[in-house]
Amino acid sequence: MGVSGGLSLPMGDLGDGADAGYNVTGHIYFKPSTMKFALRGDVSYDSWKAKASSSLVDASRNSMGFTGNGVLYMGESTAAMRPYLLAGGGMYRTKFTSSIGSVSNTSTSTDPGIQGGVGVSFNLSGFSTFLEARYVNVFGDGSSMNFVPIAFGVRF
Repeated sequence: MGVSGGLSLPMGDLGDGADAGYNVTGHIYFKPSTMKFALRGDVSYDSWKAKASSSLVDASRNSMGFTGNGVLYMGESTAAMRPYLLAGGGMYRTKFTSSIGSVSNTSTSTDPGIQGGVGVSFNLSGFSTFLEARYVNVFGDGSSMNFVPIAFGVRF
């Protein structure tokens, strides 16, 4: 099990309308000790504020993802530092909220998505830490939402 958090960078059309936000993710691992390959389940939450937000206009978008990933570790399992690659897919629930004065609007959608990334794990006594970056593509109706979470985490 593990947790991570950090910066979430909106890309493409999402990046045109949103500022950098944050990411929080919980991880569950299944890794036989003799293999360099692991399975990882993630529950993630990313949030961004709209660039046009002000005291009169407020808008934000968030995404909750439920994904399964394959993780390929490189190097020896006893090494102090191990790079890895990950790739997977799942479902994302995206919510957009806007308000102008006292008028509010909310819309949600649930769409499939894929992700891929790189990271490095630091093995410590009894637990490990990691730093990773992932590229996430959520397929919507007619367009995609893209973002890059860059996170630091602890695995125990």
